[in-house]
Amino acid sequence: MPPRTPWQKIAALAVAVLLIAGFSTYMMRPVPLDINPRAELTPVPLTTYPGIEFAPSFSPSGNEIAFEWHREETPNESDLYVKQIGQENPVRLTCHHAGFLEPAWSPDGKKIAFVMLTKEGVGVYVLPAFGGEERRLAHLGKGGYPYSLVSWSPDSKWIAFAKADDTTAPAPSAFI
Repeated sequence: MPPRTPWQKIAALAVAVLLIAGFSTYMMRPVPLDINPRAELTPVPLTTYPGIEFAPSFSPSGNEIAFEWHREETPNESDLYVKQIGQENPVRLTCHHAGFLEPAWSPDGKKIAFVMLTKEGVGVYVLPAFGGEERRLAHLGKGGYPYSLVSWSPDSKWIAFAKADDTTAPAPSAFI
């Protein structure tokens, strides 16, 4: 093979640069989505029980939801429930008639941690996601405020929560 001239080397380099640029442009192009921007979203309630439902927490699979339910007949008391999406009947997980509950589903889907206000005060609890014995992890004090939310570590091994230094705030009137 005869030696290449400088012009042949420059031409080969230019062709290589053009091919790389063309391929990069092709790969970086916007991909059209099959979304109709005028399509209307229809909200669908997950629960429609008499009373008030608060603090929903989806399971990692998205097939279940844990929530606090103040039943119509006991508006100042609530308990923790789990409901499978698409099913009507929820499963009651606690029987404390609490003044406040705030659930958080573990990333592995096996447990639910929650903060609960009862006559004994505020505590952080954990229980199996589909029922079983609950375990109190921490007592946060007698005062009703401020409430702490819980958050799981990604590996489901740790739970983070806050405890106020001043827990002398009065509890809600339902527990006095």
